[in-house]
Amino acid sequence: MAWTFAIREAREHDWLQIWPIIHDVITEQQTFAYDPAMSEDDAKRGWLLSAPARVVVAAGDDLILGSANMYTNRPGPGSHVASGSLMVAKQARGKAWDVPLPPT
Repeated sequence: MAWTFAIREAREHDWLQIWPIIHDVITEQQTFAYDPAMSEDDAKRGWLLSAPARVVVAAGDDLILGSANMYTNRPGPGSHVASGSLMVAKQARGKAWDVPLPPT
């Protein structure tokens, strides 16, 4: 069974659901080499980046099951190169997602 979600820009109040996802991922130490003792404040500063970066969530109703951020890799001549991270909630990993992508 696929879940239907929309990909949308993250909002400030989404942090309440994004933080548990990030905390689970970094404490598992399987995919991200972040400090597992990272504080919530440090995680928020590092994830909810300001423009021109983008932060999105996979959201359906009031539930967020994933978040991604995209940002400039290097300033100056490397500013055309992007980096990004994606983290998914435990309950959504390995599941089928029916996610309409936003228009470009």
